[in-house]
Amino acid sequence: MEIISALKLLAALMLAFIWAAYLRKINIFSRIRWVQVIFPLIIGGLTTAGVIQIDLPDISKYFDEKNIVLQKFIFYTYDVALLEEFFKFLGFFFVVITLLIISSIIKNRSLIEEPNIIIYAAMVSLGFATVENFIKFNEHGVSLVYMRGMMSTV
Repeated sequence: MEIISALKLLAALMLAFIWAAYLRKINIFSRIRWVQVIFPLIIGGLTTAGVIQIDLPDISKYFDEKNIVLQKFIFYTYDVALLEEFFKFLGFFFVVITLLIISSIIKNRSLIEEPNIIIYAAMVSLGFATVENFIKFNEHGVSLVYMRGMMSTV
């Protein structure tokens, strides 16, 4: 891996670390261990593979092709948001089911308390955003760090 790609990966990981540390600290009810943070982050990062692999059928041809606003709306809601949010939900569902199984085996309910589940959902989304940030940094350069760090990651 060349040095520039390593720096882009480091930038994406630093954005994830900042938000992961913050989300871990705001849970005042029970202490979340880093393992409980890293597992959803990894699963969230893996969900990007599903989004990249699946190509939805083009439905924009059924609408007015001259209406640019409508075409962009269809693209961002159908082609982008629908697929991304569906795979994030699948990742979150996998994390919750896995932690439910683990908590029943080790008899520790603190893994699946409601505040923790909200944090797990945020971590899955953060893992997705981390991989997405790395892809965007490779496409458009590290100049996007500020914009993606403050806007898309949040």
